[in-house]
Amino acid sequence: MEETPQSYDPKNSYTASLTDILEYAFGIYKKTFGIITLVMLMVSILGVLFYFLLFPVIFGISLNDFFSLAGSNPESMELMLNNNKTFINSLLVGLLFATLLAPIQAGIMSICQKAGRGEIFGMGEVFSFYGSKYFGKIVSVTLLISLVSGLISWLLQMTGLNFLNFFFSAFINLFTVLSIPLIIFKEQNVNESITNSIIAVRQRFLITLGSVLIGTICAFIGIFLCGIGILFTIPFLYAVYYSVYHHIIDLEKQ
Repeated sequence: MEETPQSYDPKNSYTASLTDILEYAFGIYKKTFGIITLVMLMVSILGVLFYFLLFPVIFGISLNDFFSLAGSNPESMELMLNNNKTFINSLLVGLLFATLLAPIQAGIMSICQKAGRGEIFGMGEVFSFYGSKYFGKIVSVTLLISLVSGLISWLLQMTGLNFLNFFFSAFINLFTVLSIPLIIFKEQNVNESITNSIIAVRQRFLITLGSVLIGTICAFIGIFLCGIGILFTIPFLYAVYYSVYHHIIDLEKQ
């Protein structure tokens, strides 16, 4: 049963250990990896098609011209890849893609919750939020977070501090990791979900950082398994995201 926003107090959260979070995440992973892997495969295929479709928008030239330029004039190609217009276009396309896929992330969180509760779930659950009452909030929170992250990336690009982009992006993602679960499970609005996610992660910073870091490392181990192996390991990261939410939000002290 969904809870109301009033039942959530970020200052009154259950104190979990890293082992608790990872063990619970692994249990969810075993139940959900088949469906999530299939979803990731579908998303990857759509992502590639989406990228090639918008390639001329991002770079201003066709794919054939791009490869021709790479072979005949690599210096010009490098300048094109590093100019501000290409960078901004890439950010905008990434923003659009992330926003369109946000309801799928919500769906994955939903099946993780059902797996944790021992409830029945299916593939349709992953896509159920496209037509739900939460759709606007999910898209809005993703758009807002992505805009802030994109703006910071652009500023770092303009100031020649590109090497800091990864750390700022990771920092923003870490502190907002609970936003979508708070929307769909706690009925919170966009502002409440971001604010309470930041508060909860700040209060459980080390345990959240450790959990997400280990989950990320485990997920990207799949890259070394012929690349496509990441489709089988990335579901563990989503299981960790839900486990973090479950342990620092759901398991409140009585």
